[in-house]
Amino acid sequence: GRRALHLAPEERLRLLRRLTRRCPGHPMAFLRTAEVLVQLGAEETDETDEMETWRDEAADALRRHLDIAEGLRGTGQNERKLRIELAKHLLCVVTGETPEVISKDYVSNLFDRFSKTFERSLDNLNYQVPQLIMQALRWTWWDFGCEPSPHLRALDLGAGTGLLGEQLRDWAPRAFLEGLDLSAAMLQQAEKKGCYDLLHHKDICDFLEAADEEIHYDLITAADVFVYV
Repeated sequence: GRRALHLAPEERLRLLRRLTRRCPGHPMAFLRTAEVLVQLGAEETDETDEMETWRDEAADALRRHLDIAEGLRGTGQNERKLRIELAKHLLCVVTGETPEVISKDYVSNLFDRFSKTFERSLDNLNYQVPQLIMQALRWTWWDFGCEPSPHLRALDLGAGTGLLGEQLRDWAPRAFLEGLDLSAAMLQQAEKKGCYDLLHHKDICDFLEAADEEIHYDLITAADVFVYV
């Protein structure tokens, strides 16, 4: 229950292991078990035999979750698609495999939930990617001996909460700036800043493939986004 969320990971793991033994057909029990094992592994700074054991147990739990989900298909008790995508993603993480693509549902849900604390988390990491991109842009424009045109049209891929958009607006106040992101909640945060003229809630590949050939962008930016494409 909700009280279990406030327990230490080790205690939650003990309770979840008991639940998987008592309810071997409960998909969520195995998914939550794997999540706690992944959390415990992430908290370790050095590789240990215990970490390897946790990874193996997490992989087994995730495979069990996926097997149960497959068995429930068409029974009227289908496991949620998002949980299945999460299990597939975590299985790649714990086994060290690289998926061909990352589920759009997984990415959008992840950043929807993360949207309100996103910038605070990056501040704690001393995140400087937007500043570095702007530094490179300024140097490039200086090399050409010019300032950004008031007619400049820019597209910010993976705009998120608008961290880069704010700086693009300061640099080119009269430009037409568009932002694109897969997470609606992140775009809501960006919209509050008023730095974009137009926001697109779309997948990057889908957007670019369907783009109007009559629209030309003078600048396209992408800060830490292609890892999710």
